[in-house]
Amino acid sequence: MVTSWLFFAPLSWSLILARGTTMIKAKRILLTQLHAASMFLAVVCWIAALLSIFMHKHNLNKEHFTSSHSMVGASVFVLVLLSYASAFYNVVDVRTKEIKFNWNSKIHKTLGKAALVASGFAISTGLFTRWGKTTFEDKNVRIGLALCIIVPQVVVALDVMARFAGHKNERKGS
Repeated sequence: MVTSWLFFAPLSWSLILARGTTMIKAKRILLTQLHAASMFLAVVCWIAALLSIFMHKHNLNKEHFTSSHSMVGASVFVLVLLSYASAFYNVVDVRTKEIKFNWNSKIHKTLGKAALVASGFAISTGLFTRWGKTTFEDKNVRIGLALCIIVPQVVVALDVMARFAGHKNERKGS
């Protein structure tokens, strides 16, 4: 899961931000496709991790969704599913069956930003589960790691919002 949210998701954000720096349609389409592929890889890693966790807990006869970590993680899962659904709705024209990769969806962006920030909180709360306490015995280390995860996630989301707002203002002015 960490690979999903600390590698593939930020990669995906950087690709979609790069899309806003060019007016060449073919490059914009390619960057959007790479964004989609990167998020697909993030979800594949995430599902693999979820399956591993479910099987491990099942083998230990432990209950699922009993911690704040699992509840925050479940909310991230819902946000990602909704984000994917909004992306699919905007990318595939149901009437013509045509795929268009040059689109803009406020709902998809908002859900993606919320999922990114929530994922930082999910990872951070994981540091305070039994696994996190066993792996990182010193509470100050866990707090430091949590801040190292949450702060960049929030900064990325804020940067994305500012850049998209800036691009809108530039387009309105021209």
